[in-house]
Amino acid sequence: MKIFENLGQVIDSLSKYFSRQSGPKSLHILGLIGFFIVAVSVALSIVDISVRWSALPATNDVGLGAALFSYPVGGRGLFGLLFLALFLAAGWRSLTWLVTLSGVVVFSRLLDFDGFVLDAFDSRDTLARAIPSEVGEVWPVSLLAFEILAGIVFASGAISLLVKSRPWKTFRQGLSENLAALRISEVILWVILLVQGFLAILAWVIVWIEPGYPVFMTYPVLGRIVGLVIFVVLAALSVSSRVFLLSVAIGSFAVIRLGIDALVVDLSEQADRFSLGFRENPFLNPIAEIQTLIGFLLPVLLVWIGAISIASVVRKRARNRINSWIDERRDAIYGAEDAGELGPRRVSILAVISLIAALVFPVLGLVLAYAARNDFVAAQPRKSGVDIAVAATILGWFGLGLQLLFLSTTLVGTILDGPNPIELFFGFFGILFGGGVLTPLGFESFSDWFFDALREF
Repeated sequence: MKIFENLGQVIDSLSKYFSRQSGPKSLHILGLIGFFIVAVSVALSIVDISVRWSALPATNDVGLGAALFSYPVGGRGLFGLLFLALFLAAGWRSLTWLVTLSGVVVFSRLLDFDGFVLDAFDSRDTLARAIPSEVGEVWPVSLLAFEILAGIVFASGAISLLVKSRPWKTFRQGLSENLAALRISEVILWVILLVQGFLAILAWVIVWIEPGYPVFMTYPVLGRIVGLVIFVVLAALSVSSRVFLLSVAIGSFAVIRLGIDALVVDLSEQADRFSLGFRENPFLNPIAEIQTLIGFLLPVLLVWIGAISIASVVRKRARNRINSWIDERRDAIYGAEDAGELGPRRVSILAVISLIAALVFPVLGLVLAYAARNDFVAAQPRKSGVDIAVAATILGWFGLGLQLLFLSTTLVGTILDGPNPIELFFGFFGILFGGGVLTPLGFESFSDWFFDALREF
């Protein structure tokens, strides 16, 4: 207990000293703890050189003098000492310095900077010949533990800087206003995009840390993670614009459906062992199930948002034109003093019947919708229900267009002995939503079946 008490007094003294020296940008106590963790991590990596040198077999033919002038021993020690001196000089001055320098430590390990230097010098790693039993098990575990702690220091510091940054504050202040400007379906779409990106990043990180998979500097690892991080950032910023949000969502859907990821893997000529690791890792089964659900919900939301967006534009334009048309004719009949009552109005029965008829018989719905327009003109006092008549008109024309398309497709398919409209319909939605179809040859994908049908057509 006396040892821990003395150690606490030393840390407290050093914290007070650094706080006095660093001025207004001094690190708080957690930042100082992070500073000590990274410093110890770098110091242990320097000491590791001595430990492994002493664990070399007796037959080692490299003398200490020659080893000190080679990179595997002397070069590593020199780089480590220089960085440790830089870290001790500046790492405690501010959180920015701590995050930057700890990031250098973390990414130099992730990117295998040591291996790049060895390859550049065509140097043999002398320390790799150290006898494992002489090195022991506690020492490598201690090194790994401090490397992980250094990564935690970097991640927590980077998050702290992000939260305090001006762009984040601006984004957070405008977030509620941006969400209020979106429809509920668009808010759900935005959340799904963020969840999709975060889950993909988590999955690839989990697969990458498993032993036996590609090194960090490959497309299956670094390229995918960079692409996913960019996607998450774009998805987060897309909340400010409906067009931007839909563009990001459509781009994400297209990348998945067109298999762009597999195409890039083929072009990079790198073995994609991630797919196998993703399927074999039991911890990733929940992520895979959620991604499957997202893969179904995403096109559904896109189709729904696209439909209501088009319908909203058409409804506004049609309502304005119909109101102008009604006002002109009522002005000609009743005069300019016909301003309409401020009180409640009776709803046009023709407009309601036209909407009901348009759902089943589009032509009849159109006839009644146009008759309801004349009812709005002739009614005295004015009647309400223009929006109902507009909806009946839109549904009527849409239903009539579908019927004409169905009849023309049936006629052409019958003449040319091609796929019927039902097959084309399900084939199109099969490509859009994924899935399969039961054929005489068994269960096959919608896309293969659809394109085979078109080739026969």
